[in-house]
Amino acid sequence: MDSKTFIAGFARRAGLDTKAASAAVTAISTTITDTLASMDSVAIPSFGTFESIKKDETVTHDLSTNKRILLPPVIEVRFNQASSLTNSIKQ
Repeated sequence: MDSKTFIAGFARRAGLDTKAASAAVTAISTTITDTLASMDSVAIPSFGTFESIKKDETVTHDLSTNKRILLPPVIEVRFNQASSLTNSIKQ
């Protein structure tokens, strides 16, 4: 599903016009992104939880140059789905 299809479906279900639905989706995604960037988690009832996990810097070996490389720390996002979401998908 592309973003236009998602926004059109969201607008239809929420009873909004496409422009308002697009603004709402942008606001939601920006809020989730900002919260995860501050290393906090976001729990959405009946959907799941997004968590930020910081991986420390690591030293690895580059096989092509035969040198050691220091990889910077990385923030990963993990999603744990709610059991109610899993059950609704299975039905």
